[in-house]
Amino acid sequence: YARYTKAIDEVEYAMRLAPLSNLSKAKEMFKDLLIDFPSFLEASLMLAKIYKSEVDIEKEFETYKNAYKYDSENYLLKYELANLYLHKVGDKQKGMELFHECVEKFPTIANNWSSLGIACLMNKELETANMCFNTAIAIDPENLYAKLGIGVVHFERGEFLEAKKHYKACI
Repeated sequence: YARYTKAIDEVEYAMRLAPLSNLSKAKEMFKDLLIDFPSFLEASLMLAKIYKSEVDIEKEFETYKNAYKYDSENYLLKYELANLYLHKVGDKQKGMELFHECVEKFPTIANNWSSLGIACLMNKELETANMCFNTAIAIDPENLYAKLGIGVVHFERGEFLEAKKHYKACI
């Protein structure tokens, strides 16, 4: 944990220098830590966040995938991987499967339902998407993704006036 703490300190120091922050030293510290302790989840999460801040999707994805091998029940890993599969990697089916697991694990989190709805939309499963968005709104009536998602479902069905109504409600 001492090495992890030093790496966290390096991140904090670099962030204080923002917007010119250079996280390369912290990144190397986390990578070295993961060589010795590959199942150290917190180090993996921090390294993935650094890659995300650098917009290095491939390394972010690989970091999450490696961590997932050691803790496939971790909700945060599952959710982040689902987003990456769906929006960056292009494996819509895998993204949908992981979001479905997130919903099963935490069915009272509206974002899980709206994310699953988006995955269903991307897989052209309109009825399931609509059900997911309505469930998200039942949990959190202000969930913008769900509100927009319902509009998209109507648009995809060719119900343009109804879609427009839902879009306007989001403004």
